[in-house]
Amino acid sequence: MTIDIITVGIKPLEPLMFRGSGELDPSSRGVYSHALSLIIPRPSTITGALITYLLTQRPQLAKYCTSISSFTDLLECYRRVLEEFGIYAVRGPYFYSSRKDVIYIPIILGDETLLVEYDQLRYYFLQEHGDILRFFFEKNANEEFLLKFKHIEKELKANKLSLLQDKLFRTGIMLSDRTEYASKTTVEGCIYTVRYITYPFDIELRFKLIISNSSPLLDKELCTALKLGGDHRVAKFSLDCKCKDKVDGLLKLSSASTKYYLLLSPLPIKEYIDVKYIGILDVIGLGFSIAKSRRKPLYPALLEGSIVKISTDKYCLEDLLKRGLYGLLGVKDEEFEALARIGYASFIPL
Repeated sequence: MTIDIITVGIKPLEPLMFRGSGELDPSSRGVYSHALSLIIPRPSTITGALITYLLTQRPQLAKYCTSISSFTDLLECYRRVLEEFGIYAVRGPYFYSSRKDVIYIPIILGDETLLVEYDQLRYYFLQEHGDILRFFFEKNANEEFLLKFKHIEKELKANKLSLLQDKLFRTGIMLSDRTEYASKTTVEGCIYTVRYITYPFDIELRFKLIISNSSPLLDKELCTALKLGGDHRVAKFSLDCKCKDKVDGLLKLSSASTKYYLLLSPLPIKEYIDVKYIGILDVIGLGFSIAKSRRKPLYPALLEGSIVKISTDKYCLEDLLKRGLYGLLGVKDEEFEALARIGYASFIPL
């Protein structure tokens, strides 16, 4: 198989809302509800928007997506559309600063997720303090180790990507259904608050598409505004076949040269998957189906910004590109492979 890697760039056109696994629903949260945006979109949000656009280009594919009665049916719809356009997998996300020409990636420090420069993170973790990750995984902390880590944490926080969150609040009240007289009334006691996220003007959110060399996307110029998720926040999507950055080479990097991998997106796992990690294991939701009026599945998962240690020299480049970190973990699960295809289990080597 001959593969190619192309870049999808996303520029927000307004403040965005990337929800986690909770709902904004007074009936389940009491009389006061709030939704706080994640700082990084989940792959299902981006891939869903991309597939919606691709369906407008090939309306005949809509027949695969009209009788969806389960999450399995939805994944099958995604699979058929991606295959039609020669897309093997979606990988990412990460952030690119055009002003500084640097790549930002997530890292979990304590219980906080920061966006930090990739090169700076590698320098502190692997060059200046090459043993810092080994101490983490062996849990063999001493005073010298703690001083090193405090130094690293201070430097990374000083140079993190600053996001505008605290001032992007909206407070509202719940409205009842429209009456026969075309008027609305409020529902007593139901108040909500929403906190959005926005990025600096020079920041572009990027994903990589792993495609075949015969994909029709290679001959296509894409630059369009798309709605993201159920909140319908608008962003500009651009597909650039000529845009090559450091991540293209890192995706093809031999796994034999590294033991540590940083997650760009959540890694759903099951009980039988034995993973050594530094980060946060939590439950993630894959969104809410407005059409079906029910949430999509929940999964236990290692969150983006977690670091995973894998010691193996058995790998296949095609497998890594298509299945993400599952390709190194040796996990073969049909459901997880479908999730990996739409962007979950994406990683970048340290």
